[in-house]
Amino acid sequence: MKKTLSSIANWLGKYALAGFFCILVALDLSFRFFYRDCTGVSTLRLQPLVFTVGWALLFCGIVSLLPTLGKRIAMIFIVTVQAILCIVHGVMYNLFGSFFSFADLAYAGDGAKFFSFSYLRIRPGALICALLAIACIIFLAIKLPKKPYQKIRQPITALVMVVVGLLCIIIPHKKQMQSVDTQIRWDWTGLSEADIYRSQSNVNYALGLSGVYQYQFRSLIQYTGWGQDAGLKQMREQLDEYYAQSEKNNHPDNEMTGIFEGKNVMFVLLESVDTWMLTEDYMPNLYRLQQQSINFVNHYSPMYTSAATFTTEFIANTGMIPPTSGINPDVYLNNTFATALPRLFADKGYHANSFHAAALNIYRRNNIHPNLGYETLYGSAAMGMEHFRYDSELIRGYDLMTKDTPFFSFIITLSGHGPYTDERSYTSDEAVNKAREIIATQDVPLTGNNLEEYTYAISHVMQTDMFFGSLLERMEADGHLDDTVIVCFTDHFGKYMTDHEAVMQLKGVDNSDLLCNTPFFIYSADTPAQTVEKVTSSMDIAPTLANLFNLDVNYAYYVGNDIFSDYDDYVIFRGNNWYDGEIYYSPAYTGEVTDEIKKRNQEVSQRMNMAWDTLRCDYFAK
Repeated sequence: MKKTLSSIANWLGKYALAGFFCILVALDLSFRFFYRDCTGVSTLRLQPLVFTVGWALLFCGIVSLLPTLGKRIAMIFIVTVQAILCIVHGVMYNLFGSFFSFADLAYAGDGAKFFSFSYLRIRPGALICALLAIACIIFLAIKLPKKPYQKIRQPITALVMVVVGLLCIIIPHKKQMQSVDTQIRWDWTGLSEADIYRSQSNVNYALGLSGVYQYQFRSLIQYTGWGQDAGLKQMREQLDEYYAQSEKNNHPDNEMTGIFEGKNVMFVLLESVDTWMLTEDYMPNLYRLQQQSINFVNHYSPMYTSAATFTTEFIANTGMIPPTSGINPDVYLNNTFATALPRLFADKGYHANSFHAAALNIYRRNNIHPNLGYETLYGSAAMGMEHFRYDSELIRGYDLMTKDTPFFSFIITLSGHGPYTDERSYTSDEAVNKAREIIATQDVPLTGNNLEEYTYAISHVMQTDMFFGSLLERMEADGHLDDTVIVCFTDHFGKYMTDHEAVMQLKGVDNSDLLCNTPFFIYSADTPAQTVEKVTSSMDIAPTLANLFNLDVNYAYYVGNDIFSDYDDYVIFRGNNWYDGEIYYSPAYTGEVTDEIKKRNQEVSQRMNMAWDTLRCDYFAK
């Protein structure tokens, strides 16, 4: 028996390169199989299979030219890297509902500061196949026999594999690139498959269309911007024409135009405060404020990139949308943002400053905020906070927030951040015990670990609520409650609950897009409370505030709309899915695709592409 096994092992080693090829193909197929419901593409579809075979042949051709030791190292390295990337894809999908793209690397260092092992979730089958691929290639590499270098046959074989591999990659790539704008598939949000392949506007579908390896290569090209400069002039010309034809060039006044003109502004981004958290029992101070406000109950904070907090922060401040396929982060440092709220308020004589307790270099806010128009970004030290993760201590920065009038103070809370575990970094034992007492009186449909995470999540946002309690007291005492508008919006749903299906249960929805329903409300002491049923999203915040404060801006440059205007509004999610309050349109849509839906699909595609191109070419710099 031992002799037989040894013979089999030696035989496998003899054909190690063939095994290397098979492992690469199997790794791609297995991952796409276990995530086929996410990509919307059949595992055995020809195009992604051709791409994958091409990359496997290319890798094999290159590796075959190396000496034995080099072959062993290269084989193990390539498969291990690809297996790890597959695991990362699975983890990213669990956290954000979309696979990894190289643009996520821009935020990896910042995200690592909030890392928790509780976030590491991947479908078991995909994980097993990835680990099995690593184990198999290590075995084959060890058993690879040492052979003398064959000067003629080996290079020729390698060349054939490289050439065939490149043909398998280049031919379908060229076909897709040449098909852009010529084939329209209305069953996929108005975008052709070729357009999705080119732009990666829907990264999940793009991975399904391309296979894992070609998708990753395209993602890298998108991130670096390689070869895109040549088209910038044409891009600007198209944008000139698009903006010139926009019906929003002449934004008509409405009953809400200028009603807050001249008032101070507290512009507050709520970290992870979800709708199921913002209740009278859990957050009484913020809940009371919400009930006295203009309350947008159908508001959504789509997660267009993995850096969900920064994405919503950027969209709300500028009214612009970062490409879902990613963009070089230097864009945020160097571009001109003519529509940014702090810049527009400054033009009105306001003092615009921002406040955040976490490290100021996270997401490079210390450089990006001044570029948006903020005078100073104040951190925990400047505000005199002892425990920077406790929002309750943000009140120590109150004098800085209100020192110069009129003020536009942008405050980013922190305590709502995960992980929701027994770590006490964002909350206190007192808050946890209080949360347990209140939850014990509630009918919460969760058990086990989900209930435990729920409890910690509530204790986190209680810290945020304490800040609002102190803030309202101080503002009422010094008279600022009468002359200040408080704008509150959330960055993303409670995604640090590791079981997103449990969050769906809490919110009564059945997909990850509709999970993005989050709080957004505007308080002013002299404005009656009202509930706005219209569907709104992060992209509508900037134009709405521009209207309420009568800021000098051309509304055509905003992707979103003034909520109080007559424009039909709907939320656009990552992947160009959309929801208008009645219809949720996605690749899974099974209803009748009417002319109105087709028209909206086309509009969605156009709005998002124009928004991304505006950012890519630094349109406002001219």
